[in-house]
Amino acid sequence: MRILGLACSVLLINVTPSTINTDATVDSVLNPWNELVSPTNWSNKQDECRQQSPNDTWNSTETRWITLDNTVPEIAFDTETENNNTLFTRDWIPVNVTYNETNFANITFYLYNSSRDLINETNYTSAVYEHNFTNLEEGLYYFNVTALDKVGNSNSTETRQVTIDTTNPTLVLNFPMNNYNTSVASINFNWTATDNIDTSIDCDLTINGTVNATVASPSGTPTNYTVSNFPDGVYVWNITCRDNANNVNFSETRQFII
Repeated sequence: MRILGLACSVLLINVTPSTINTDATVDSVLNPWNELVSPTNWSNKQDECRQQSPNDTWNSTETRWITLDNTVPEIAFDTETENNNTLFTRDWIPVNVTYNETNFANITFYLYNSSRDLINETNYTSAVYEHNFTNLEEGLYYFNVTALDKVGNSNSTETRQVTIDTTNPTLVLNFPMNNYNTSVASINFNWTATDNIDTSIDCDLTINGTVNATVASPSGTPTNYTVSNFPDGVYVWNITCRDNANNVNFSETRQFII
């Protein structure tokens, strides 16, 4: 750094290491005669200036402090924030973060839809650590948070995605029909479960009040499951399906006779 001398004066700069995070040095001073003066010769040149100043009048400016900051803010999601790829049934997304920044300027919470279009941008200039995106419709969402300091350094969390799903799966029993009567000791149960988001749905086959099997049912595709070795008798059966957001639906209850 080079400093221009004014009116035969030599300017001195004091740098306090605690106020900066990079090294700063003064290479030389340019005196009124356009001569470079090294720091070791400042006192000699200052005396030379004094000798040429008839009134020997000197003055100084106030001391000003500057802060050099090239460190980005530290920021991360808190444990209360939903994990990536989470599904849930509520219509709001809570976002909590932790961050560390001495020269804090602001923090911004971003929400994007399934097409990654920005649909909500909320900025705080005070130390805020949480924000809730509310009144949201069903679907896939992405979110992240950015912290900015007063110098312009910024840092962001990773981007997470969550899915809001409030719709129960639909269920249709295909076979056997109600009051089905057969002499065969095995029954091929068939049903169709459909979900608005999930491609596969877990369905319980319940016979006479007891879950016989849990079957992964492709959404919108008929599912077959065979149970054998029924003794003679009257049986009732139904299907219960739940999606990945724990939305549940129950079929009608049917009867069959062997």
